[in-house]
Parts: sequence; structure tokens; C-alpha cells
Amino acid sequence: MHTANILYKCSVSLLGGCATGKEEVTCATGESCTFSEAKFNATGSLSLHTRGCVNSHLCELTLTGSLLGAPFTSTYKCCVTDLCNGATSVQLSAALCALSG
Repeated sequence: MHTANILYKCSVSLLGGCATGKEEVTCATGESCTFSEAKFNATGSLSLHTRGCVNSHLCELTLTGSLLGAPFTSTYKCCVTDLCNGATSVQLSAALCALSG
């Protein structure tokens, strides 16, 4: 049985920072704490991350889809301890960073 825990909620994370402001929340019954990643191209060099609650049946699943014609894969990684989804992440590969420099 899942017990409620405190976690970070961040709707969109870019370049390691929360674009919408990170807050602490508690998941509802039937939900799990998650860190999810959406990769937007075949090489996975561009990705977005979210933190928050997700329906528990989505844990450890990888889904595919498209957004504005861009294909993506989305993976949900769930965890069960307080603030377990707060790890810092890097969203761009070195190749993509080189394009801006």
C-alpha cells in the first residue's frame, strides 16, 4: 500500500532549473511521486523533465507520442521517500550546447 510522502512538484524543468517554480506537495491516494522525462528526438539530446505526482499505474512506463509534429518518448520514474524526486538534471547534450556557443 502506498503511503503519502512529500515531494517536489515542477511542471517544466529546463537547463537544470524549474521553469515554473519548485514547490513541495503530497500525492493523493493512488498516485506516486515521480520524476519524468520527455525526449524529443531520436538522439535524445533535447529533453524536458517534470516532477510531481502521477497515477501509480504509469510508474516505470515509457510512452510515445508527438507534440506539434515532433515525436517524443516519455518515461516515468517513481520513488517512495520524501523529496526523492528532487535530483538535479542536465537537459541538453554537449552537442546542443555547442550550437549556442
